[in-house]
Amino acid sequence: MRSSWRATRHLLRHNMAIKLLFATPYGDITGGINQWAKHIIGYHSTILSDIDIEVLPMNTARSKDKSIIGSPLRRIWLGIRTYSAVIADLRRRISDRHYDILHITTSASLSLFKDICMMHIARRRGISTVLHFHFGRIPQLRKRGGWEWRMIKRAIALSTTSIVIDKASYDTLLDEGIENVALLANPLSRSVEELIANHQDVERKPRHIVFVGHGVRTKGVYELVRSCSRIEGVHLSLIGPIAPAVRTELATLGGEWLEIEGAQPYERVIEKLLSCSCFVLPTYTEGFPNVIIESMACSCSIVTTPVGAIPEMLDIDGSKPCGICVDVGDDKALEDAIRTMLDNREVAEEYGRRARARVLDEYMIDKVWDRLNNIWHKSVKPKRN
Repeated sequence: MRSSWRATRHLLRHNMAIKLLFATPYGDITGGINQWAKHIIGYHSTILSDIDIEVLPMNTARSKDKSIIGSPLRRIWLGIRTYSAVIADLRRRISDRHYDILHITTSASLSLFKDICMMHIARRRGISTVLHFHFGRIPQLRKRGGWEWRMIKRAIALSTTSIVIDKASYDTLLDEGIENVALLANPLSRSVEELIANHQDVERKPRHIVFVGHGVRTKGVYELVRSCSRIEGVHLSLIGPIAPAVRTELATLGGEWLEIEGAQPYERVIEKLLSCSCFVLPTYTEGFPNVIIESMACSCSIVTTPVGAIPEMLDIDGSKPCGICVDVGDDKALEDAIRTMLDNREVAEEYGRRARARVLDEYMIDKVWDRLNNIWHKSVKPKRN
């Protein structure tokens, strides 16, 4: 039973479910928000008979018209065109039926203008609003100041509840005197656990390193290849979309030990995580990376950087950390951490066991769903008789 949020059922009139308009990118597109939304929408569809909330998706993804993607001015025009269509869609939807909550996922930046407009429209109709920040830049934005930080504070003031995905952002907003904020982790989907169960025969390959992510400089791929070039007997697999120019540059830095696989099917990614000696993500900036959750579920030893939610995901400051974090851009520290995992099998296996246990305890989708439902139920406004 989900007693933690059923206590608010008195807010529902005539036993009608809370109606939630779920404004988020989802579907056949890439990106962390899209992946999160698919997990939530998919899980909701499996438990419809056991819940008192109706989640109605509204796709806010940008257009796929690549013909106008290029210069900054063209991208701004695409954004204006897309966001205008999203706002028009919202007006149509709330004129056709009543919603109790509007849940907006956002990566901030220019999309904040759209988010603020949507919340103004919802507030005028008496609809509660939940604004979900899917990035980990809030501490840096506060320190820097400027228009984006001012817009974030304006958006939070308009929301009934705002959600952040990392503790640093949560603490920053509390320190700013903001109280209508909640901390919510991203979940591990059931599909990952099913794939892991179906590949129990996969064995770890000694001195095999795997990277999963976009092959761009800000993911630390250049540092990773340089570090591995100094480690004997290593094999490095780079998995994820990569531009031809970057592929050529990395191949020049590497050797026969470097395998640039490019984008791969999801099942192939899980197989590689299950078979590697160490998963490495030397990224410059993150929110709550799904690939860290997935590598933890696969019992990987993990080397990464302390950005976004990664330190709390791996419990880096706890008594039993689940991986090693090194400073962004520090080739030598990255090399040393990788050597630690490759040269000390028992240490690596212990990190992997801790990581898997932490995922099962903290990040399974049923537990994250319950926390999200608590937020929704606390945000909904009582209906008048």
